[in-house]
Amino acid sequence: MRRIKIESEFRLKSCELMLSDAEAAIAAFQREITSKRNVLTSIEQNLEQLQNDQFETATNRTVQLVMKRGWIEIQQSGRTSDFDRCVLIHRTDVEDINAIIRRAGTKKLNAMVNAALFRRKIIYQEWEHRALKLQLRDLRDQLATVEKCKITKEVQSWLKMKGMKRTEDFSQMALEKKIRNAIQNEEEILQDLKNSLEDIEQRIATKRKENKALDQQTRALNIDVTEQHLQRDAELEQTEQKATQDRMSAIVERARLVRLVQAQHTHILELGTMLELQRLKTYPTLTASTSVMNHNAHHLLGN
Repeated sequence: MRRIKIESEFRLKSCELMLSDAEAAIAAFQREITSKRNVLTSIEQNLEQLQNDQFETATNRTVQLVMKRGWIEIQQSGRTSDFDRCVLIHRTDVEDINAIIRRAGTKKLNAMVNAALFRRKIIYQEWEHRALKLQLRDLRDQLATVEKCKITKEVQSWLKMKGMKRTEDFSQMALEKKIRNAIQNEEEILQDLKNSLEDIEQRIATKRKENKALDQQTRALNIDVTEQHLQRDAELEQTEQKATQDRMSAIVERARLVRLVQAQHTHILELGTMLELQRLKTYPTLTASTSVMNHNAHHLLGN
């Protein structure tokens, strides 16, 4: 038993020594692994730094470009900072962009020309529309004038014969005879109006003479009043007041007569105008006589 116990102790000690050796080896290997990992991390960092440096060198390399005059579109002061925010573009790209701009400008000019032509067409159409509206209004006025005209059966027959080129009919002679008779009657009426107008003119001349006499009396009264101004008395004042009243009555009467004469003269002119209008309505194919209009114009100018 003792022998077995001693052998067991030897074996246990040998196992402990082997275990301690193994633990020491493991610790040494772990230290070496940690050291290798640190070296590997340092190498990876150096590699990454080298890659970054290489990329920076490749991308941010300083390049000297010699370009022809006219190809640079920036302000140059001789410093490298002038090119900090510059973009290098190929000439073909610039030409393509210019071509696009020219095409867009051409389209815009064409659109402006088309818009101007369209505006001119609209203005022309509006002008034609206004012209047609005015023409339509004139035609309506002519239609209203024609509708207001009174055409007798004889005139209708004469127009019908004229359309059939048979104007040598007896109905034309009868129509002309009636027209002459109507003209004669109208001339007689016009002559009566002229006589009435002459009578009124004579009355106007008489009233003018009376007005002149009244004016002379008024001037004489004014002279008497001026002479007796400093020597007036109660009786003279009464006489002057009566003369003033008489003068005012004469002026009022004169104004009334002038208004009456003007009203009669205006009435005569209206009658002459109505006569001419009646002649035009009854016989539209005849030319209007200008005797009444000339006579009325003479009297208007004379007054």
